[in-house]
Amino acid sequence: MSMSPTSLSFTTSCQSPTARPPPSYTTHTEEPVQEFLRLCKPNLEHLLPVFVRIGLEKKVDLEGVLNWPAKERVSWLMELSKEEWGISRMNVKTLSLAFAVAEQYEASSVAMGNNPRGY
Repeated sequence: MSMSPTSLSFTTSCQSPTARPPPSYTTHTEEPVQEFLRLCKPNLEHLLPVFVRIGLEKKVDLEGVLNWPAKERVSWLMELSKEEWGISRMNVKTLSLAFAVAEQYEASSVAMGNNPRGY
C-alpha cells in the first residue's frame, strides 16, 4: 500500500456553512469512530481495533479528544506511534488533520449558533 501525503477531502467543504460535517459528527449509517477513520484520507478504518483497545470507541470519546489542545492530541498520537499499536507517522499526520478539521467545524458551527454535538 503506497501512502503519500494528501489533504483530507472534506477540508475545503467544511469551510462552508452548508458543508457536510466532518466524520466525528456524521452518525447516520455507522459508528462514529469507524466513520471518522473511514473518511480520513487515506482511509484509516484498519485502525478501528486499535482505537477500541485504547478506549476511543464512541462519539463522546471523539468529542473528548477534540476538546484537547491540538498540541496534546499530536503528542498523544506520536506516543501511540512509538508503541506497538500499528499507527505510523503518516497515520498520526492524517489523524491530526482530521481532528483539526472536526475542531474547526465545531467552532464554526457554534459561532453560527448551531450545536454540532446535539446538546
